Amino acid sequence: MEEFKIEHYNKVNKEKPFPKFSSLEATECLLIKERILIKIQNKTSFKTDVELMISLRENSTSIPDFNASTAGFNLREVFEKYQILVPEEIYINWYRFDKIDRFKFADLNNNFGFIWYPGVDDIDMFSEELNWIISIDDSGFIYLFKG
Repeated sequence: MEEFKIEHYNKVNKEKPFPKFSSLEATECLLIKERILIKIQNKTSFKTDVELMISLRENSTSIPDFNASTAGFNLREVFEKYQILVPEEIYINWYRFDKIDRFKFADLNNNFGFIWYPGVDDIDMFSEELNWIISIDDSGFIYLFKG
C-alpha cells in the first residue's frame, strides 16, 4: 500500500484510522504467482511477467455493467451479480504479483475510493483459493478471470 494513500485517508478521516492490511513477503507473492501461472498456463504460454499480465487479461471476461470510477461504485454488487462468493479476506495485486496486500473484504469495499485511484492504479483482486481474479484497470473497467 502506498503511503500517500494512507496519508490522504487520514486527512479526510481524522477520527477513524486507515483499515488494517498486511503486505505479503516476496516469497508469499512468488507462491501466489506460481499458482496463477498454473491456472493460466493451461490456456496459453508465456515467458515474462508482462506476458503473464497480458495473458490474464486475454483470458478474462469484460464486465460492462460496472465501472470502478463511477460514483457510488460498490464492489460487493459485482460479486453478487457474477455469483462470486465474497471472501472474508481479499488480496490486491499492485504490480506484477510482486506487490500484494491483504485486506478484509468489508474494509476494501467500504474504503475502495481511498485504496484504488482512477487514472493511476491497475489492480487484480483474488481470494486465497484463486478461483477467480477480478482486475480493474486505471480507467475503472473491470475484468473477471475464472480459473
